[in-house]
Amino acid sequence: MDSELSDLGVQQSELLASWLAGHHALDASGALRIGRLYASPLRRAMQTAELLAGALGLTAQVEPALAEAPFRVAGELSPLTDPLDLDSVLAAPSSRYLSYAQQARAAFATLVDACRSTDQPVMAVTHGGLIKTLLGELLRTDAGFFTLYNACLSCLSWDDDRWRITGLNLWEHLPAELRTH
Repeated sequence: MDSELSDLGVQQSELLASWLAGHHALDASGALRIGRLYASPLRRAMQTAELLAGALGLTAQVEPALAEAPFRVAGELSPLTDPLDLDSVLAAPSSRYLSYAQQARAAFATLVDACRSTDQPVMAVTHGGLIKTLLGELLRTDAGFFTLYNACLSCLSWDDDRWRITGLNLWEHLPAELRTH
């Protein structure tokens, strides 16, 4: 569960850091305009965050709520009985999924508070299960699920009183042979 980045993971993270350093809006000093960088306490996330921190000129702050679930998140959701009836679930999600959804909400609240206090975007280095759970919570459904790729970017913005998914699985910084999930 708390593994280090593989050699491939290091390569993917380095490419992401390099891409971030050169492809986003810069402020007057030439630095990427990210207010804060947060990371899951798991080693692979911390290693990625250290690489990104150097590219962004920030220090990564550990946020325990960004940790991955100790179980396969999709396996805790109730299956649909009819693919056209999004309310046709057999049973409610498991109690451990519901607890993890609360963790995802807490992580999200931390990130939103940071955006409000800095009036700048924030970045979080986290895990697929947390991102999938958070997106399900935002969309208020677990009828669908997302496939997320390693070292990809997913972006949210608040606009016109709604959360907007402005990027999902952005991976243009990775050559095709390094795209994994």
